[in-house]
Amino acid sequence: MARLGADAVAAAGAAVFAVTATSAFGDSADATAAVRSPPPAAYTVVAAPYRPVAHLNVTYSGSGTWATTYHATPPNPGGMPDTNDAADSSTQRWDLDYLARLTLPVCGRSTPGRPNRCSRLVAPRLARGPTSIVGSVDHTHIDGLYKFDDASDRCQLADAPPPATPVIVPIHVIYDARRQAITLVPADPIAQALSLIAPACSGYVDGIDGLAANYFTPGFSFSSAYGADRWFTPRSIAIPLATLHRATRVTVTLGPTAAGTPPANCAVRTPAVEHCHTAGAWRGVLTLSAVP
Repeated sequence: MARLGADAVAAAGAAVFAVTATSAFGDSADATAAVRSPPPAAYTVVAAPYRPVAHLNVTYSGSGTWATTYHATPPNPGGMPDTNDAADSSTQRWDLDYLARLTLPVCGRSTPGRPNRCSRLVAPRLARGPTSIVGSVDHTHIDGLYKFDDASDRCQLADAPPPATPVIVPIHVIYDARRQAITLVPADPIAQALSLIAPACSGYVDGIDGLAANYFTPGFSFSSAYGADRWFTPRSIAIPLATLHRATRVTVTLGPTAAGTPPANCAVRTPAVEHCHTAGAWRGVLTLSAVP
């Protein structure tokens, strides 16, 4: 995923509206959330004495579900059409501890020859901890010409990287000098687990005629413009730097954007004979804890 700028985050949703989040100190963040619905993300703060330089440990945990139903009746010239059905689903989980801290200095102002110290914040990138995906496949093919070509395919697939192995889940840090705030946007937390999982049941490595190997991947769509990476780009919220310098812990609740949701018909190629519905939900918690 490319590094996101403030404009890119704002452009992620078709409609943009302002949100106000209030911390334990009474600080308010006029956060621009690029979402239509549901309500925007929120954060909570545990108070601490002010620290000129804030060193923060970062964790990211969460879970999600996804399900797709697909029905198609591809025609056979001179015979009855085939009938293809799929009812696939998956669950995803992650619980990550980042290896590097997020360090926030006093930002100050940019002057000639002396850029703002917060204009190039180093964001956490590598994390350790369990990440997993479990997918269920349920496919049926009824051949319109030859009954011996009828087939079904049912299995459960699962995979997870070893928890001790570092995974790459960059957190994009978006600094807003005007508001003196930052927004943290984590990347897809299960990308590595998703790359490891077997794409099809073992008995049908080449798939069934007219059916894809699976439809359980988060963000599933026939369009290449969608996918898990887009699905797991969360709603965003700006946190004032003053709040982060005066907190023992900041807990940010994250969720999907409307722009990250695939089209209702999965962007099928031939709507006349293909009918598809896919939907999912996920919730993530990003926690910033002050280093004693």
